[in-house]
Amino acid sequence: MLWREILENISLLETLPQLSSEKFIPLWSDDVWDGPIAGICIYENTLFYFIVPFNYDLDDYPRMPTPHCLIYLANEDIKLLFDSREEFERYVSSNYRYILRATRVERNKDTHSQFYDNRKDFDFRDKEVFGVLYMNKWTWKDTYRWNKEVSDQN
Repeated sequence: MLWREILENISLLETLPQLSSEKFIPLWSDDVWDGPIAGICIYENTLFYFIVPFNYDLDDYPRMPTPHCLIYLANEDIKLLFDSREEFERYVSSNYRYILRATRVERNKDTHSQFYDNRKDFDFRDKEVFGVLYMNKWTWKDTYRWNKEVSDQN
């Protein structure tokens, strides 16, 4: 099933394979709204893009716990996303990185435009959805705590 099909009919979430949040390892978030709603993760040793079917017009999620859809990524998508993240950390912040976390660095606001003015938006509408897992703010706190422990060991 394609991501755009989910966006057009949220009830299709019910037809996706249900994934375990225990196997979900977020690397970073690209978008946050009362919690992470998009970013890169590892699930069963594979890189995915996670994304919440967030309704910006309603300013809300479909429900709690929040569905996080995992999107298959081609190698060229992975390269673009990692390059974009590198630029974000260079010009904006190292915030919202969850694993192998360095000291958080907030850049001077004068450099932010160097990222945002040149940012490429990624279009996931025609990407295949692997499955869905449900997370809430407590699940995210547990995930962050686990990632911090792993990061501290490295």
